[in-house]
Amino acid sequence: MTSNLTHSNPISVVLNGNNYIIWNHHMTILLKSHGLYSYVTGTTAAPTRTANEVAADYAKRVNEWDINNAKILGFINASTTAEINQQFLGYTTAKSLWDFLTKRYSATGLAHQYQLWVTFQTKRQLPDQPVSSYISEMQAIRDHLNMGAPQVHDNTATLYQAYFNQLHLITILMGLQDKFENKHVFNSELPPRWLLSEMGAPQLSPTPPWCDNNSAIQIAHNDVFHERTKHIEIDCHFTRQHVVRNTIQLHPISTLDQPADIFTKAHLPGRFRELVNKLNLSRSSPD
Repeated sequence: MTSNLTHSNPISVVLNGNNYIIWNHHMTILLKSHGLYSYVTGTTAAPTRTANEVAADYAKRVNEWDINNAKILGFINASTTAEINQQFLGYTTAKSLWDFLTKRYSATGLAHQYQLWVTFQTKRQLPDQPVSSYISEMQAIRDHLNMGAPQVHDNTATLYQAYFNQLHLITILMGLQDKFENKHVFNSELPPRWLLSEMGAPQLSPTPPWCDNNSAIQIAHNDVFHERTKHIEIDCHFTRQHVVRNTIQLHPISTLDQPADIFTKAHLPGRFRELVNKLNLSRSSPD
């Protein structure tokens, strides 16, 4: 725990309904560090008076238990959103509140699973949000959904799980901004490849970018630059890193397979008509 955490801010994670796994992890560490975890597991139950125990000793044990129980309730209240801790009325013991949160937010309940699925399907990357932050948020929601899924171990179930992992991946990628740190993608070990691996569908073959310039492909395979290639040296180096690591494999694309040339280059009539047909362009009369 860091030194700036207090009773009013006991852990760095605030439970908002979609991050129970992370919150539970941090709260468990906090309670164990204070010797209080047994209170939420039920191992340390409310004291009962023994036959030969004097009243003063019993009162002391009850007081100590009440203090620790209240301390845990305070920790939980301080690390949950207002919408969540409004539901805490009536929970007077740490164990009962802990059990409520586990049942309500660990994705085992149908209502919470529905809420998580809606969030997972509709969440989108914010305009200024880093890709890593967006993926972390989506991964946390996915982990919650997996908690509510039945655990299966045969080969058919493994394929079934891989299929749903791919659906999760598609949902995550759909939420990305159209222009998301394109250059950073290559410079940070190709996060889409990493994400595929995390989702249980690793990409075993190199990613095949297509290049319309054979010279660029040759330069990317060459670590020696002469005077005329200085202006592309930086870009080439980070592309070459992935060529050497075999995470990408550059392929040339023929000019004949580039219909977009119609918008950027002049063409002979025959080639122009061919590109128009490829793009299914048609003439429309003005109103």
